[in-house]
Amino acid sequence: VSDPIEAAPRPDREWRALLLFAVYHFVVASALLLLQQDQPALGFGQVDPSLFRRVALVLLVYSGISFWLALLRYPAFDQQLHVTLLVDIIGMTVLMQASGGVDSGLGALLAVSLAIGSLMAHGITIFVFAAFASTAVIVAQTFYFNYGPGSIGGFLQAGMLGIVFFAIALLDFALSRRLQSTERQVQENELHLANLNEVNAFVVDLLDLGVIVADEKDQVTLINETAAKWLAKPKRTPQTSSNLSGLSPDLELILSAWRLEAPAETPPERTLETETNELNLKFISLGHAGRHGGVLILLRDMERVRAEAHKAQLAAVGRMSASIAHEIRNPLSAISQAAQLLPEIEGATEQHERMADIITRNTRRLDQVIENTLALSRNREPDRQPIE
Repeated sequence: VSDPIEAAPRPDREWRALLLFAVYHFVVASALLLLQQDQPALGFGQVDPSLFRRVALVLLVYSGISFWLALLRYPAFDQQLHVTLLVDIIGMTVLMQASGGVDSGLGALLAVSLAIGSLMAHGITIFVFAAFASTAVIVAQTFYFNYGPGSIGGFLQAGMLGIVFFAIALLDFALSRRLQSTERQVQENELHLANLNEVNAFVVDLLDLGVIVADEKDQVTLINETAAKWLAKPKRTPQTSSNLSGLSPDLELILSAWRLEAPAETPPERTLETETNELNLKFISLGHAGRHGGVLILLRDMERVRAEAHKAQLAAVGRMSASIAHEIRNPLSAISQAAQLLPEIEGATEQHERMADIITRNTRRLDQVIENTLALSRNREPDRQPIE
């Protein structure tokens, strides 16, 4: 009669709700005992005062036992809740009979208990207890009508009370379904968020940049492995202090100066000297508080920055060399053609032929150099061939 979700352990908040349910029973039972003795005009226990007091005392003792069992969390949550509802239904029904039947108004307390218990129960169990409570009230009214001063009108009130029980059960069933759906969605979102946080932490650790996140009080909330390696001191890790001053006092001073400056006064670069590195710093404000709120600190190794700049320079030189080689090729072709025509002019001598041969051979050498330079600048696909 319960959903498959019941197989999972109940969360702490539901055990706290069961504790509050026991406290509610304790307060109600105590109030009924006091009112029956001090305010007999209210009609509590007017038919059988002795029975009323005994049953109310039993409910009072059971509320204390149920509170203790809820603290121990043994037996299972569903067993404790079901027994509590059964005791509540039977006890309240007997109290109603000892007070004059459904006219006593104690059925309202039973409706409240069913409403609270139905919110903590799942599945069609709440309809079972609603049916049991309705049956108990009708049976008690029948007994009271046959053996007591009950009237036929009490059956109508008992039937209306049963309808109220089922209406509460139906409403709580729909509400419970919606709460379960919402809870599942929240759990899925929490799991998705946890997975995203793990992925983000993994990606941040893979960056060649140092990443530090500090709040408005300069408390470090995130630091990746690269920044920890650059800022760590001998025999000490950055995790030994959650404050930025414990991580790097110089970095805290630079950050404090940055917070006090106007955006227009911010220099283009800031550097931090450590024992092993020269670091370039960049601060980025987080949130709506501007520079006085959280801040993202990005650190770059200046040696690596210079290496990247040198690599970019080499790439630019390579592209320029390819462009120059391409431009030289055209005039070189013209020189080669002119050297080939030189021996054919009128009055050419053997010396002219020798000079033309020198020019041709050297233009071929230059052409080969240009071809090699252009070949280096081309991105050719590899020529794959099977080999033994």
